[in-house]
Amino acid sequence: KKLNISICMPVYKPNTDMLFEAIQSVESNGYGHYCLVVADRERSIQMPAGWTFDPLNNELRVGEKFKCAFRYVASTDNSPIAGVNNAIVRSCADIFYFMCADDLILPGTLELVNDLFCGREQEPFWIYGRTETIDVDGKRLGVSGGPFTYEDMLVHNRIGTNSVFWNRKMMDVAGTFDEQYRYAADYDEWMRFWRVRPPVFVDFIFGQFRRHAAQTSEISNE
Repeated sequence: KKLNISICMPVYKPNTDMLFEAIQSVESNGYGHYCLVVADRERSIQMPAGWTFDPLNNELRVGEKFKCAFRYVASTDNSPIAGVNNAIVRSCADIFYFMCADDLILPGTLELVNDLFCGREQEPFWIYGRTETIDVDGKRLGVSGGPFTYEDMLVHNRIGTNSVFWNRKMMDVAGTFDEQYRYAADYDEWMRFWRVRPPVFVDFIFGQFRRHAAQTSEISNE
């Protein structure tokens, strides 16, 4: 059985080279039952030459050879978290994932996630794995993540956003991201998930987090 996985990606004036890398990383997983839902604040994406979006078929084409399942949502959101919620409510997926336009999802991730979630559609369920941090050029800086307890999480958020997958039943019970926590909404969400049920830790690197000067987390620290 193949479950539908929604990759929710909020964007605002993204670097199109990084955006294309992010899109390629999703498509190259080779998992046919996904949809990348891009919530574009203020229609900020400047489509480069050769990019074509077909809204009728929800498909993005880049050049002659590359295409992917791509749902574009023009939004007036005032934060990345609002963009994620915007993408979520427009999705009919079984499983959800949140990544930024400068992050990457690693090969084998979506097939593994499908296997872990199959048969759990009627119960609130979520998993997390490891996150690899890379620099602007893709050089590896380190790996984070591990089996944590609820008490560990009370100290600070130890779970990388792009290492978490959750199902629709969990979201129905715990709710979507709370937009009042502009820079800690993921932390709040994981804690609410945890109070519903503890997660399953998967010893696998699901995603890469790209560290660079223009990212939201770096700007917020200035």
